[in-house]
Amino acid sequence: MSKLSLIKNPELFQGNKYLNQNKKYFEGWYFKNTGSNNGISFIPGINIDGTNKKAFIQVITNNSSYFIDYDINDFSFSNNPFYIKIQNNIFSKENIHIDIMDEKQNLKINGNIKYSNSKYTF
Repeated sequence: MSKLSLIKNPELFQGNKYLNQNKKYFEGWYFKNTGSNNGISFIPGINIDGTNKKAFIQVITNNSSYFIDYDINDFSFSNNPFYIKIQNNIFSKENIHIDIMDEKQNLKINGNIKYSNSKYTF
């Protein structure tokens, strides 16, 4: 992936070279969804700290925040078309499919969000 491509498309996954290394690396994507009174945001990402590698999804609502860890092997991506997949959860420019079940946090979220006329800020 060229540097020019990353400048023009900053949402693309830049950490592929770190997945098989033991260097420190963090990358995440912020999907903010708001209504008139409520909002929910999803932050899928990866965190590599030496040999400790994990994928995660952070969920932020008006009242709470949740952090769900996944095995790094549950993470996959595509840059063309852009999408991030963590287990059964898929994040793209056009939609999100969420399938989170975390009994420890009493959290269950399942559904789809489709985007049109989205505002991208980088």
